[in-house]
Amino acid sequence: MFSSTLRAGFALALLLGFGASTFAEDKAVPKQSTSPVKEKIHRASQLIGMSVQNANRDDIGKINDIVIDSASGNVRYFAISFGTTFGFGGKLFAVPYKHVQIRYDANSNSQFVLFDVKKEQLEKAPGFASDKWPDFGDQTWTGTIDKFYDVNEQR
Repeated sequence: MFSSTLRAGFALALLLGFGASTFAEDKAVPKQSTSPVKEKIHRASQLIGMSVQNANRDDIGKINDIVIDSASGNVRYFAISFGTTFGFGGKLFAVPYKHVQIRYDANSNSQFVLFDVKKEQLEKAPGFASDKWPDFGDQTWTGTIDKFYDVNEQR
């Protein structure tokens, strides 16, 4: 049931498209030759595995999966695995989509996900084992994530 709901929500999200916003308004955007992507619609296969970088353009991880709210059709979270840079191993973090930007790097002609986060922030962030996904339908659990990232999601 959850699987079919997730697929339905994903299909709706692809039809509606989705934009990106900044992690925090006071965070600096990289000054290197990057810009927001022109395309506002992306296939999941384009996003899964995409590099995640911080504001210094350090490669800090990859998009592992995408969580969609089937009621609204909106992408709610990117499940991000952080690599050896931050040393979190098999742990995943549900990062609200509102806190990332999909960016374009003109130098390498590639896209990446900008998530301006410091190791100290991630050490406090709620995460989960890659083989033990939480119930994203549990509003207590998602409320914990949203509170940590200061997200006010309309339900």
